[in-house]
Amino acid sequence: MTAKPASPRARWLLAGLLALLGLHAGTAAIPDVFDELSGQYAATAWEMSQSRDWIVPTLEGVPRLQKPPLVYWLTAVSLAALGHGETGARLPTALALVALAVVVLALGRRLHGPERGVASAAIFGSLLGTVLLGKLIMPEPFLALGISLALLAAVRAAEGGPARGRWVMAAWAAAALASLTKGLHGLLLPAAALGAVALVSRRARARLGALLSVRGVALFLAILLPWYLAVEGRFPGFLLDHVVNEQVGHVLDTHFPRDSEPTPVPLFWLQHLAWWFPWVLFVPAALLARPARSPHPLRLLPAAWLLTTAVAVTLAGQRQDYYSMSAWPAFALLASRAWEPSA
Repeated sequence: MTAKPASPRARWLLAGLLALLGLHAGTAAIPDVFDELSGQYAATAWEMSQSRDWIVPTLEGVPRLQKPPLVYWLTAVSLAALGHGETGARLPTALALVALAVVVLALGRRLHGPERGVASAAIFGSLLGTVLLGKLIMPEPFLALGISLALLAAVRAAEGGPARGRWVMAAWAAAALASLTKGLHGLLLPAAALGAVALVSRRARARLGALLSVRGVALFLAILLPWYLAVEGRFPGFLLDHVVNEQVGHVLDTHFPRDSEPTPVPLFWLQHLAWWFPWVLFVPAALLARPARSPHPLRLLPAAWLLTTAVAVTLAGQRQDYYSMSAWPAFALLASRAWEPSA
């Protein structure tokens, strides 16, 4: 399935998008790292870069094993290369946002055509939440990137062709990397979105069957398990505590010790008027638009992605204000309906 060539308007949008992405990467050093969350991640990554212990992250010498290590690894490499400072600490996050916007562009292009692709990426890159929370060093941008890559690979696999098998493996690899940022969310959230699409679309269900791959599962485990097993070897009982207390405990609000209070559901969703500003103002136009019907078998994916993530985050026991970031690309893909020519 090939996309139509970009129109002059899409090319102008693309130029603006490139400038926006350059701004994200170019301002990585501004301002100082002062937020508690960013400081903890930056300090832990710096200790890792100095100790060369790539298995057990530490903060002031105390093991910090609440989250998997991918964000620490990337930040530690950046700090080792660029030195102790804001640029080294924030550059991986800035680059993750740039890569995420590019993936959104590719998703929009495959699902809805070139203009929707560029508009979706521009919307995502200029959301107030992307700009503000993108200055924090935390797993969410990397989780969002891994999930988006997994879904893009699933979209390409659903299109068929001789490369289908490689795209299936890419989807599983991306889900494994996403899971190394924060936990099994990296697998469960894209699986829920794809499952919802398969549930309502017979055509999508037939195309997505290839993702149920034994080789894909083996690749996922080969990427994910070594770190967990290595830490379990050094701290017996870690694996059970991590799964039951850290992962399940945050969902059921049984995590101990309790490290934060959950954001109330009404406040959580009201905050999205700010996180999705200014493009939330265009939601009525997107809802009223009647764009040409996409022929892609996974055209319902953005809606399923946003809906399943919204339900999961709403039901989560220890919900925080940035927990929906992994589905902000889906919001951008849906909001871009307002910029597609009518059928």
